[in-house]
Amino acid sequence: MNRLFRNELLEGELDFLQGRVVQIKVSDLGLGYNLTLTNGVISEAGGMRVDLSITGSVYDYLLLISGKEDPDTLFFQRHLVMDGDTGLGVHLKNMLSAIELEQLPLPADIRPYIERFIRVYENLPYMSARS
Repeated sequence: MNRLFRNELLEGELDFLQGRVVQIKVSDLGLGYNLTLTNGVISEAGGMRVDLSITGSVYDYLLLISGKEDPDTLFFQRHLVMDGDTGLGVHLKNMLSAIELEQLPLPADIRPYIERFIRVYENLPYMSARS
């Protein structure tokens, strides 16, 4: 995460997360990660109290990472759901909206896999019911 958001960290764009805990939940995998910012470094937050939880499927996060959907669309269509400090959530959503996601320093060899996973998800039977 620190490498991925290196420029934003250096420019102080993530300072609003200092001492705050954001939980990223992946609903279809049953996984959750608690992240915080401490002294300009994104790290695992352990047992700290969660200020904001963001829940979405693998597919939703892949769409976000790939830039195929913007954060506003995913949040307004309730594919990504926020719970907790809505002010923090709006700030985070606005920050994500401002980032050129396709410019993030993702390893070149991972991009084809992201595209492939998106196609796999789009062909799953339950995805046809998605609005």
